[in-house]
Amino acid sequence: MPGLINLNNCSNAHFSSFMSGWYAIFKSGELRKNKILAIERFGLKLALWRNDQGQVQIFKDRCPHRGAQLSLGCIKNNRIQCPFHGYEFSEKGECEFSPEFNIFNSARNSLLKAEIFKSHEALDMIWVYLGSDQNFQEFFYPELEEIHKNFRAYSQTEKIWDSHVTYCIENQLDYTHLQFVHKNTIGRGYKIPQEPKIIKDSRSISIYFNQDIKPRIQFFFPNVWVLNISERINLILYFSPINLNQTQLYLRTYREFLIYPGVKKLVDLVMNFTNQVILKQDQKVVASQGDRPSYEAQKDSLMLHDQAIRAFRNHWGKKLISLENYGFFK
Repeated sequence: MPGLINLNNCSNAHFSSFMSGWYAIFKSGELRKNKILAIERFGLKLALWRNDQGQVQIFKDRCPHRGAQLSLGCIKNNRIQCPFHGYEFSEKGECEFSPEFNIFNSARNSLLKAEIFKSHEALDMIWVYLGSDQNFQEFFYPELEEIHKNFRAYSQTEKIWDSHVTYCIENQLDYTHLQFVHKNTIGRGYKIPQEPKIIKDSRSISIYFNQDIKPRIQFFFPNVWVLNISERINLILYFSPINLNQTQLYLRTYREFLIYPGVKKLVDLVMNFTNQVILKQDQKVVASQGDRPSYEAQKDSLMLHDQAIRAFRNHWGKKLISLENYGFFK
């Protein structure tokens, strides 16, 4: 496929298999003040914490002094403190206190600079930006914000798949598998749409079924999928890459019915159970596709209804980030 980078031959190019952009990586509600959260994303160990104003900070989970995990430390004086020697790093990653020398001047500690990531908090999710400063784009998902604002309730369930994020995403762009993988659940009686229309731009891929006014499926690069079931119910699925071979899925069911206290909890349980059953049906098949990124599958014979997958592979493969920018070799 022209324009794509084969990772088997990229020892000089040093590209990862992740594209640039804003990734939803974790749930906002689980990150508390004065607590450090250690997670793995993109094969990197990250330390997440909130400053005094409640703003999310994302650090590479490594002290620049001698490599200890910052997540084992604590928050002190609105800074993250290394558990090994007590160095304290500001929101900008600058070392503002060196206990060894009792120094408070960051200029004196310029060699000790922790690696940080651009972060954002929206839609009850924590987001991180992967990409160079030159290609940086402000957070911009008005379609997702509209769903989050207009629907009065949502349920959320999670699942880890042992697959590269690209295959996980493609599964949700593949609507023809429903009558086979989900033949006894959501695919019962399903018929493949006769006139699908695929519209792709730099931000998203939209799939219209049988001349629908609104897209039935939308994917927003790099990791958010939306299913427009009706005016009363929408699904949003976030694909958060843990590493090359694992992906954390966060699936939300937004709805306009059965939202009042008491009944909401029961409905959430039912919907989450149903979604877990459906995800489990997909998981085994997706895992069988291999442990490499999907755009490397040069022998795949993509068909008419794979237009969205073809567009996805082309776009993703052309937007790969540099490994060196994020310390994959350190």
